[in-house]
Amino acid sequence: DLSSHARADAPALAARLSLSSQPAMLHRSVQKACSSCLARGAVRRLQLASSTATSLPGQSKDQVVKSCEWRTQSENLRLARSAEMRNLKVYGPTTVGWDRNCPPNETMDDEGRLPPPEARGFGQMDRSPRLPSTRDPSDPSVMALREHLRAHNGIKGLEMCEPHEVDRAARIFHRDGFVVVKNCLTEEQLRSCREACAEILQQILMHPGPEGRKYITESGRLPHRYSFGTASASRHMLHHPVWA
Repeated sequence: DLSSHARADAPALAARLSLSSQPAMLHRSVQKACSSCLARGAVRRLQLASSTATSLPGQSKDQVVKSCEWRTQSENLRLARSAEMRNLKVYGPTTVGWDRNCPPNETMDDEGRLPPPEARGFGQMDRSPRLPSTRDPSDPSVMALREHLRAHNGIKGLEMCEPHEVDRAARIFHRDGFVVVKNCLTEEQLRSCREACAEILQQILMHPGPEGRKYITESGRLPHRYSFGTASASRHMLHHPVWA
C-alpha cells in the first residue's frame, strides 16, 4: 500500500527516469530516486515508477528495479547495523559480531577480497575440535562452546598483582611474557577507555564485508580481530586523546 505522498511522487519519478538522455544521467537519477525512497520508507514507489517508464536509455526497466532492490537491501543492512552499533559496548553480552555469512577461519587479502586457500593471511587458524561451524548464536555447536567456556574459561591459578607490587609484576612478566595488574585504572579511566574502544569499533564495523558479510575483516587477520593502530590511516592511536 502506497501513501498519498508516494502516489503523488510516482509519476514525476517515472518521467525523470524515462526522459534521461544519457546512461550516466540515468544512473545518477536512479541513485537519487532510490535514496529519496529509502529516506521516506516507501521503496515501492520507485518500483511503481520504473514499471510505468517507457524509455530507459542504456538500462531496461528490470535492471532499474533490480538496482533499486539491491540498494534497498544494502540500505536496510546499513540501518540495522547503525541501530546495532548505537548501543555497542566492549564488555558484557552483545549482538554485535554474529554473522552467518562469515566462516570462522577465513581471511581477506590486502584489497579486502577473499583470497584462495593457498594465499591466506597470517591469522593462525583455530583448529580446536570445539570450533563452531557457523557464527549463529542459536547453532548447537555455538551453544556447546558457550557452556564449555562458562565452566572452563580463563587460566586457573593465574597470579595477579596490585599496582604497588612492581618487582613481583616484573618477575611474572619476564617469566610468562605477560602480567595481570588489578586495580590499575580508576573508574573514570576505565569508563573512558571502554567508550573510546566502542567508538573506534563503531567506525570499523560500519563497513560491510564482501559477498554479504556483515562486517569488514582486517587484511590477513581472522574475522573480528582488529588492530586499532593498523586499522587507522595514521597507523597508531596517539591522535585520540584517550590513547595520548
